[in-house]
Amino acid sequence: MAFRVMRNKRNQRWNQRLQEIFQEWDMNQTGAISLEQMTEIYRIYKVELQIEDVKPRLDKSGQIKKSDFIEHSIEAKLLDLKDSSNTRKTVGGTPKKNKDKEEWKRRKEMKGKGSSSGLLCCISRQDRDQDIKYQEDLNRVEAAFRQFDTDGDGFIDWDEFKQVAKN
Repeated sequence: MAFRVMRNKRNQRWNQRLQEIFQEWDMNQTGAISLEQMTEIYRIYKVELQIEDVKPRLDKSGQIKKSDFIEHSIEAKLLDLKDSSNTRKTVGGTPKKNKDKEEWKRRKEMKGKGSSSGLLCCISRQDRDQDIKYQEDLNRVEAAFRQFDTDGDGFIDWDEFKQVAKN
């Protein structure tokens, strides 16, 4: 009984996180993402995406709906970092850094228009009105990020995060 409750709570967390991931990539808010976007998501999580398994879920325009994305990602154990079975097939090797940097820059530009952008959310709006203090805070946040992003790809991956957590 206790294991079932724990499994249900884990599945709820995964479902919520997969919805968030989908929303981040569904920039036009159409309720669907492209196969290329899904491939990129799986590459970021270092999980092998079997295109043949996804093709039946694609609509006529080659897009995958949120419900199909979540269902497939749960089946593929996209977020199950502790899976020791062969169900979750990870991809070896390092990601292409230039592609990651381009994506990161593009997302930064998109989010920077109007609302706060991800990394800078910890700087209060009042501070943003004070240009000098805002720039100092911005420089501190960016310097800390660069320090933790040891491979310079614009992301803090799991290994880098573990290194930060040790300190």
